[in-house]
Amino acid sequence: MMPFLCFFAFSASSSKAPEWVLNCENVYPPENFFSAEGTGKSAEEAKNIALTNLSYFFKISVTSARDVKFKTYLDSSEGHSTLKKEGEVSGSSKIDVSADLNSVEFTQPWRNRKTKEWHCLAFIERESLWKQYEPELCASRNSFMDFFFKAEKAGEPFEKLRLLQIARKQGVDFLEKLSYAEFLSSKLTDEKYSQDIKPFAALPGMIQSIKNQNPVYVHVSQDSGNAVYSAVSQVMSELGFAVVKDRKNAGFDVEVDVSLENYMDADIYVYSPAVQVDFLGKGGSVYVYSKDCETVKVFTESRGIKRCIQSVTNVLKTDFSQNLKSVLGERVKNQL
Repeated sequence: MMPFLCFFAFSASSSKAPEWVLNCENVYPPENFFSAEGTGKSAEEAKNIALTNLSYFFKISVTSARDVKFKTYLDSSEGHSTLKKEGEVSGSSKIDVSADLNSVEFTQPWRNRKTKEWHCLAFIERESLWKQYEPELCASRNSFMDFFFKAEKAGEPFEKLRLLQIARKQGVDFLEKLSYAEFLSSKLTDEKYSQDIKPFAALPGMIQSIKNQNPVYVHVSQDSGNAVYSAVSQVMSELGFAVVKDRKNAGFDVEVDVSLENYMDADIYVYSPAVQVDFLGKGGSVYVYSKDCETVKVFTESRGIKRCIQSVTNVLKTDFSQNLKSVLGERVKNQL
C-alpha cells in the first residue's frame, strides 16, 4: 500500500460547512491544484473515497491530455512552419503516466449533521507533480537537442539528413512529454521550455533545404526500357530529391549496378540477378545497398533479361525503398 500523508484527528461535526465544501475552487484553484471530494458514512471512508476519486480524475485527465487536449503539430499552410495545438485524438502518444501520489494531502473531514455524511477533500499541487515529472521531460529535451546540434555540425549532407531525421523522431517524443507537462502546469512548462520547440519547428525546412541543394544523378549499368532507372528515380522523388540529367548539377551520384549472371542447365537459362546501389557524396560513398534477387529460369535469353530486370525493379521499389528511407529516418509502411 502506498504511504499517503495521513492524519486522523477527529473532525468537527459542525452545522456550518467549511469553505472548501461551499466553494472548493476558491480554496484550491484548479490552476494550482488537482482536487476531488469524497463522502461516506465515516471520516475514514470519506477520505478513502476522496483519494479514489482524485486518482480516477487524474487518470481520466491524463488520458485527455495525451489523446485529446494537447496535440502539438506543425502547420506549414502559410509558407512557414509553426507549432500549433488542437483538440483531436492522437493515438500515437505513449506517455507513461506513473505519477507519485505520495504528496496527496487531505482536508480535515467534516460531518454534515443534516445528512449524517462525512466529507473530505483530497488535493495535490500541480507544481509538486510537475517537479516529479520534469526530469523525464528534461532528459527527452536533451536527447532531442543533442541530435539537433550534431546535425548542425555535420558537414556531409547525407549524414546531416540522417541526424536531422533522428532529431525529428526524438523531437516527437519530446513534444508528447511536453504536452503532458503542460497538462500538469502550463505556467511552469512555458517558463522553462517554451523556447525548446523552435528547433523542432525548423526541422522540416532544414531537411528539405538539404535535399533541394543536393539533387541526385542516377546512373544504371544495364537496363531494359529504362525500368531500373525509373524505379530508382521514383524512390528518390518519394524522398524529396530532384533527379537531374547532368552529373555536374548533382549533389549525390547514385550508381546502380545490375548483375545478370547466368548459366545453361540443359536447354534452360538460369539467371541469378542482383543489384547494388551506391550513394556517392562529394567525399565518396555514404550509403551502399545490395540485394540478390529471385532466381529466373527461362527458355530464351531475351525473356530471361526481361524477367530479371522486372525482378530487380520490384526489389528497388520495395526493399531498397524501405531500407533507404529507414536509414534516412523517413517513415516506412511498417512504421505508420
